[in-house]
Amino acid sequence: MQKQAWIHSMTPAGLGAVCVLLRWLQNMNVFDAETGLAVPRHPLSILLALALILSAAAMWLMNRTLRGAMASEDPEKAMTNLPQPLVALIVCGGVIAAGGAVLSFFLGEGVVNKMTALLGLVGVTGLLFFPYLNRWGGFGAFLSLTSVAFFSVWFVVAYRDYARDPVLWTYAPLMLAIAGSLYAVYRLAAYFHYRAQPLKAVYACALATMLNITVLMDTSLGGGRLILGGWAIGFAAIIGLLVLNMSEVLPEFDVDDEYE
Repeated sequence: MQKQAWIHSMTPAGLGAVCVLLRWLQNMNVFDAETGLAVPRHPLSILLALALILSAAAMWLMNRTLRGAMASEDPEKAMTNLPQPLVALIVCGGVIAAGGAVLSFFLGEGVVNKMTALLGLVGVTGLLFFPYLNRWGGFGAFLSLTSVAFFSVWFVVAYRDYARDPVLWTYAPLMLAIAGSLYAVYRLAAYFHYRAQPLKAVYACALATMLNITVLMDTSLGGGRLILGGWAIGFAAIIGLLVLNMSEVLPEFDVDDEYE
């Protein structure tokens, strides 16, 4: 499964890089220099949307190849083998995202934004210790839920900030990235409540990785860019960790037939 783990980890990163290029071209060519508004129905905008949709579909189809494998819903078993490179990537992503949360706290305006940054800092703790949370019992489950709460609040705050913008749709990739991250941490939190669905968790992390990478160069706030970047690294490493701990499904047999 080691080869599968590398493939599933690197594919969303590669697809995200393609979407980054399209987003950069869109920013350079789609907006009117005088009004600052986006040119409606520009081919680059349509191409970016198609790239995002096709990338998500491609990762879903690739994820279906794992149907012949299984991973335990018990976090103590799902996280048994912890390769040091993957753990190092998760810790690296957590440190970067934590730095972004601190930067957002000091540079952000308004009490809500500062409280969101603090909530994000607590949520990042869950990412940093994700491979070891199974040993923390209820506290691990609590930390996993703070990540869900953070991305939920961030989604609402982002919508509030951009809702009155005349070029609201230009922020669609950012909104998608936040929503994708919310979906991913929701799936990961299920592990600590013993309702895990490994294939959906792997796909959710792949989707979030691709979307976060897509908007890195487009996020104006440095703190937000670091947060999305850190979680993108963490999600990619978690994909590899989950896939690596999958094992081949044993063939089913009828117990009664064994005694005939």
